[in-house]
Amino acid sequence: MLPPGDGLPCRGSIGWVYDLFRPDEPYEDRGIHPSGVGIDRYRSESDFTPQERRYLRTQARLSFLNFADPNLLGLYQFDVGEYDGLPLSFNASLQHLMAPFGYAMAKSAGWVPGVVFLGESLNLRTGLEAFVF
Repeated sequence: MLPPGDGLPCRGSIGWVYDLFRPDEPYEDRGIHPSGVGIDRYRSESDFTPQERRYLRTQARLSFLNFADPNLLGLYQFDVGEYDGLPLSFNASLQHLMAPFGYAMAKSAGWVPGVVFLGESLNLRTGLEAFVF
């Protein structure tokens, strides 16, 4: 396991980034685990290139988008007035997800005139080729 204070964010994501940047590397090339049993799965900062470190830190920062969700605070709708005599409410959120191809980001919004929900969602899926090195 990585020692405390290694400077890398998102410890659970370290293997994901390592594998994302090296899709063709045989798993066996990682060597034998220090215990002598199995493959050495653990990565440290010395295993990363500068681009990989930057990508990992970017993903750590993007993960904070998941807190842009009023539902986490129990705020399920915001009343903004009326539309055709019916009450009008809305809600919105942002999401960031790590994925096998890179990462995905989404924006969700919903308008509620009266009792009808009108929702929209914008999804952005991106792989490594979209990451600016």
